[in-house]
Amino acid sequence: LTALALLGEGVVGAIDVKAWREWLPRGIARAIERVAAAAAFVDSLLSARLRTGLAKAVELPARGLQLLQNGDVQWYLFFAIGSGVVMLVYYLRN
Repeated sequence: LTALALLGEGVVGAIDVKAWREWLPRGIARAIERVAAAAAFVDSLLSARLRTGLAKAVELPARGLQLLQNGDVQWYLFFAIGSGVVMLVYYLRN
């Protein structure tokens, strides 16, 4: 073979085989893997923050309801009298 044919085969091998069949797919795969890893990391951070925030948002009202449902008669009287006053004010205004 001539030098020009060898050079052509080398260029075809480098561009067609190496670039298009090895380097480019490997590079695209690595880019996709890095984007997916970053998205998974952000998702784990966001999930942890949301879990903590949701636990705090639910815990405070739950503790308040536990205080109301502890069987203490004073709370029942307080809300019964308060409801009565609210209804009385409502009907006296109309």
